[in-house]
Amino acid sequence: MAQSYEEMSVMLSVTTELGNEKNLQFNPAKSAMIIFNHTGLGEPREMKIQGKHIEFEDEYKYLGITICNEPNYLLRQEQIWKREAHKALQSLHAQSIWTFNRFEITRIQWMATGVPKLTYANAVLASRASRQITAIFDRTQVAAGKWAMGITAHKVATEFVLGELGWSTFESREAQSKIRYFARISAMDSDRWPRKCLSMMASTNIYTEAIARLNFLKKRFSCTDIPLEYTGDQSARFQLFNEQVKRRIKVKLSEQWTESMSSKSSLTLYRQWKVRGVTVRGLYTNSRGSTLLALARAGMLPTRAHRTKYEPLDPLCTKCGREVETIPHIIMKCEPYHSETNELPRMLGLEGEGDDGTCEETKRTLEEWEDEARRIR
Repeated sequence: MAQSYEEMSVMLSVTTELGNEKNLQFNPAKSAMIIFNHTGLGEPREMKIQGKHIEFEDEYKYLGITICNEPNYLLRQEQIWKREAHKALQSLHAQSIWTFNRFEITRIQWMATGVPKLTYANAVLASRASRQITAIFDRTQVAAGKWAMGITAHKVATEFVLGELGWSTFESREAQSKIRYFARISAMDSDRWPRKCLSMMASTNIYTEAIARLNFLKKRFSCTDIPLEYTGDQSARFQLFNEQVKRRIKVKLSEQWTESMSSKSSLTLYRQWKVRGVTVRGLYTNSRGSTLLALARAGMLPTRAHRTKYEPLDPLCTKCGREVETIPHIIMKCEPYHSETNELPRMLGLEGEGDDGTCEETKRTLEEWEDEARRIR
């Protein structure tokens, strides 16, 4: 980094001398000059290293991150992140093929490939559009979860998708990364330049986007009171600190998940019985019955009672003609449902171990109901 053309020329001369002394050859094709601000640069001049010309560019990729000469230096990287989110989702569609259990493969693949790709360097980077980018990542993650359950064409609550897959939000992942990273910097010796930068910002009360984002995330996940403890020989206890941060964020995330469900009428039964992230293994397969079961658990099965919200039709069950066609009515096969029992949650796989064949029976019931409903339509 230099403040003028002359200062940059001096720095390149020093680099050239060092390279010649160490018998190192610099490749100008792998370097570029980027001007972030034209004010006070002085007279333009050609930039060279070891006598070789270095081009001026509008953007440059450094350590996997693209920086540019726009007022928002991460503008190009934000565009790349958006494309990468779309590509990560398309990769799931292409690789989670029919012969595999789509739910299990998608859950594993998203965490193994999608999340690392989209969270790369999130501990140190913070753009002006951090919240918008995180929102895009979260929407992509929800789309991946809906794909896993075979309900891509249906509207369901985000809380339902995250609850079924057991995934964290990208905001919580960013919080954990940033809090840990800046804790490590704060424990550095005072003569280390990252620590000096933090000290200067604190003394001048001028903070970067990253620090502002860090402070927001600390408050968001109630981590402002977690101290970095030291041993008797003044060694920082990072493992203890990281565990406390992870535990606090997990608790706060669960609280946010529970609170946000309270306003979703479709999740009335789900929020009463569901434990976040705990989904019976093998509950979802690639069958149509699994798709219908997911919609039933999400409270979004297209029953006649549900369809009356946007269609002019009789809500009564066409099979018995006595009761309104609701999710409990369908699953109980027109028999009375007593809400004080746990029979319905058990049949939906929300209660119990789920390995007694009850859920498979529910899937068959839902498939039969759908076939009958199609014939009536």
